[in-house]
Amino acid sequence: MASEKLEVSVDKLQIGDRLDMSVMVQDGIYTIKFFKGQFLTDDSIQILKESDVKKVMIDTRYRDQTLRPLHIKTIRTIDLVPGMKLVNNVYTDRGVLITPNSKEIDENIINKLLMLNIRKVDIQEDKRLKDNLYHVFEGIYVNIKKVLTALFKNLLAEKPIDIKNLLLSITDIIIAAAMNPHNLTKLLQDKDTEEFPLIEHSSRVAVLSLLIGLYLNMERDDLMHLGISALLHDIGKFKIPPRLWKMRVLKPHEKEIMNRHTEYGYVILSNIKKFDYRVPIVALQHHEFFDGSGFPTGLTEDMIDPFSQIVGLANYYANKIESADETDKDVYYNALIDIIMNRGTKFDKRITNTFLSMIGYYPVNTIVELNTGQTARIVKIVSNAIFRPEITIIKDANERKLDTPVLLKLVEHPEISIEKNIQVGE
Repeated sequence: MASEKLEVSVDKLQIGDRLDMSVMVQDGIYTIKFFKGQFLTDDSIQILKESDVKKVMIDTRYRDQTLRPLHIKTIRTIDLVPGMKLVNNVYTDRGVLITPNSKEIDENIINKLLMLNIRKVDIQEDKRLKDNLYHVFEGIYVNIKKVLTALFKNLLAEKPIDIKNLLLSITDIIIAAAMNPHNLTKLLQDKDTEEFPLIEHSSRVAVLSLLIGLYLNMERDDLMHLGISALLHDIGKFKIPPRLWKMRVLKPHEKEIMNRHTEYGYVILSNIKKFDYRVPIVALQHHEFFDGSGFPTGLTEDMIDPFSQIVGLANYYANKIESADETDKDVYYNALIDIIMNRGTKFDKRITNTFLSMIGYYPVNTIVELNTGQTARIVKIVSNAIFRPEITIIKDANERKLDTPVLLKLVEHPEISIEKNIQVGE
């Protein structure tokens, strides 16, 4: 099918238009070349509008919605995930083809793009890919619960623990979390009933802890030890009468018995020589708070092991959402507000801010980057939609400050989302 050329003003370009000519423009210190056959994204159109280019040739056939690629998006190369598809060919500065469009990206291609300092690429968003990834992560989460169930059963029967399967499961979580943390946090909203009440809780705490560790750029070995520590942090509860596990309100003497699970856990895990020294320490310290108000010994600040601080925060959040009434629609909002109120008192501020960014919650006054490239400030949290706050856009996609900030309610704009925080609100 022959090209149907049309010369159009850059002001009239549309997302998905296909260039029928090559164009070279200057963007700051970078020279950007748009190649013939390239589909235009919102980002590329904006660059052309701000350049000296007035008109370009496009192939008008691709203004037919049946031919135009769906959901084109420009993303940073470091955010690429294997399985994504490129909309446009990727070239070096000298015009050498690196990788063609419509090809599924693998890790080799991603590494090649990063090595060649390709900062951004255009991809075709595919809802099926996101759904497939979600189901993969769902399988990983189900598997970790199965491994944990078998481990706890062996403990009760005083049989050996299968460390190999435990390590493999934690490795799966780390890989899944690195690929797409948001899919894993979505899974954590399940409130399944299990044969052992500790299974769902321990799995949730492990995933949350590993996500925090990843966001803190921990080394792989440390992540493995953190994952084991989080999965087994409540193992001492097997020395506590099971009826106390489910009770929301405990009498003073019952609370004293329940609190001993930290010491029991320390003894159990200290006797398993294959574990890192921090695994039993986390079992002992995961109820200690930064301000000394925790138990069993009232440790403060740096006296608490960093692993214990991470698992302690994840455990606190998990307990809040698991103990809430099932009719409470604001359970996640209330749990997060509780953590924010205790930032710097019960919990280390840096770890808390990392947790809030990871979970996708941004306190009022947090400065964020939107998927549009614009910069915004959080102005109001919506209690029944905590991940869709009200914002004011303060900078455009080129980081130019707006004379008049634009107020938006994200619940009314599903096409706009928060990509990351720039500065967490205090």
